Amino acid sequence: MMVLSDDPSEDLLSLKSLAEDISNRIESSLHCLSTHKAKPSVAAALKDIDNTLSIARSRLREVYNSTLSVNRLPPEILTTIFKFLSPSRELPPTPTSHLPPPFSDATHIKLWVRQMTHICRYWRNAAFGTSLLWGSIIFGSGELLDDDNLPYTSLRRAHNSPLDITIHPAADSGIQNAWTYLTPLAERFRQLHIRNIPLAVLDTWSSPLENVAVPMLETLRIRALSPRMLREGSNFPRLPQLFKGYTPKLKHLDISGYTVWANRFHNLTTLRLSYQSYTLGDLTHFFALLQTSLSLERLMCSHCEFRRETIPHPQPSASPLERRFVPLHNLRQLTLLDSEAEFMSEVLSRLDVPSKNILILCGGCYPSARSMNTVFPRKEQSRIRAFDCVTSLHIQLSLEAGLARVNATGPSNAIQLLFNYVCYASMDVPIGLPEIFPFRALRELKLSGFDYYNDAAVWSTVFLCMPLLSTLVLHLFPGKADTWLNALAPVWSNGERRCPAHNLTNLYIYPPVHEALSATVSATRQRHEVLGHSLKRLFIMLPCDEEPEEYTVVYQTAFWSWKRNHEELKTAIEEVIFEEGDGYHVQDAPEVVRPYMFQAQLDTWS
Repeated sequence: MMVLSDDPSEDLLSLKSLAEDISNRIESSLHCLSTHKAKPSVAAALKDIDNTLSIARSRLREVYNSTLSVNRLPPEILTTIFKFLSPSRELPPTPTSHLPPPFSDATHIKLWVRQMTHICRYWRNAAFGTSLLWGSIIFGSGELLDDDNLPYTSLRRAHNSPLDITIHPAADSGIQNAWTYLTPLAERFRQLHIRNIPLAVLDTWSSPLENVAVPMLETLRIRALSPRMLREGSNFPRLPQLFKGYTPKLKHLDISGYTVWANRFHNLTTLRLSYQSYTLGDLTHFFALLQTSLSLERLMCSHCEFRRETIPHPQPSASPLERRFVPLHNLRQLTLLDSEAEFMSEVLSRLDVPSKNILILCGGCYPSARSMNTVFPRKEQSRIRAFDCVTSLHIQLSLEAGLARVNATGPSNAIQLLFNYVCYASMDVPIGLPEIFPFRALRELKLSGFDYYNDAAVWSTVFLCMPLLSTLVLHLFPGKADTWLNALAPVWSNGERRCPAHNLTNLYIYPPVHEALSATVSATRQRHEVLGHSLKRLFIMLPCDEEPEEYTVVYQTAFWSWKRNHEELKTAIEEVIFEEGDGYHVQDAPEVVRPYMFQAQLDTWS
């Protein structure tokens, strides 16, 4: 037996010598046994020797792994790293992150568990000894019946930790088997997500939850019905009372399909409703829910419509005052997407929201031919005060994509509007926007894609509403490139000549096109005559990104034509600048609303 000394370097040298001696002896002995290797006794003995060496080698690797820096981390630090790498972990609770990211599927959870427990014994022991790691549990549709599957194993490992449960019910008795295990643990529920509930268990899945207490529940997400069922106009069921009607800590509610529910939810901070079908013209239940959560910070509605047939549902009564405005003065995100125009119009006309620190996303209303002014309330009738604080506006029409997009920003808010079927929206946008946004505070405007709508008089009226506009960016297209420039020329109004956007100092033209040159010279000269001063800066931008070859030739030719007329342009412009670039970028969304924009993307993914 080798005697170890107090010096580890001597011990390591001794072990190395011993390993080399064993290797040499094995090689020598195997050479001698080569003539007898066919004998069964020799094979059995060699296998025993191999097992003995494997045990020694495993022990050596265990000692070696313990010397690595990652395995010298205290278990509590190592398991914290594991938790941050979990695909189903919750975002840290901050003022701007209220809902966790969408739960990954069970496959990703299994991969994470394998990576955490199949690397080395130290990692495995640390993971199994930390119950908090096992509280995020996803039941896939094929994992509800077998008690030996990972979700049930995780339940046992979680011990007394809070539970974040996601269930994909199947059209069999599997969900009842899951409830057998879960309902006794309901007091530890922190998040409960029921996703993609099939029709077969639509009326039975929730019965075990009616009489359990959930004192810790913070997030409830129920995705009950498929979009197909909504389109077919099926009768929507009423969600029965859950959790004895008592959810004291519930802050985040996400319900899809159920329009009416027995619970009275109070003091929510996040509300997301999708695939809702209301009795025509009656949003009493919707606004009653908002009245009980006036501290709401995020309100999201998608795929909401009115039923044309009458389906009786008990509706809470509302006073005349409640029918007018709902004061949501803490609201930080308002999202209305892919819903009926009448629903969106009713919601927007009833909300009283702040002017600062808010993100508003609206789009995809149908029927899309409906006028913008009948969807969005006129500014004198609205309490969507964020519309009053717009200082930067980007209006973009894409005929190919069939979209009209409006991005508006202010010092501390952002508004994004999206309209489909631009054959209607293209005419509606220049006429309708001044009725929604008071342009008096607008300082920056970018227009692109409005080649369909060719009426300089309409745009001249729009520009007259912008007395503080200082920067105008025009993304032109060959063929109808002079409309906006002609609209900048002085016009007669109330017996006097007035200049639209009379404080304009910076004009960006991107890309240069031949038709716009003479219109630019004419408009700037006329403005100089009326105002008595010149436009300060004109930027002529040549695209540097990849364009179709036929456009590249057109733009380059026009660019040099503008350069040749440089002196003519300077007669009414103080400075003319020629640059290559991808155009002028309007003001970005303020920092205060960016977390909500990121969260809105996560909501779309889920």
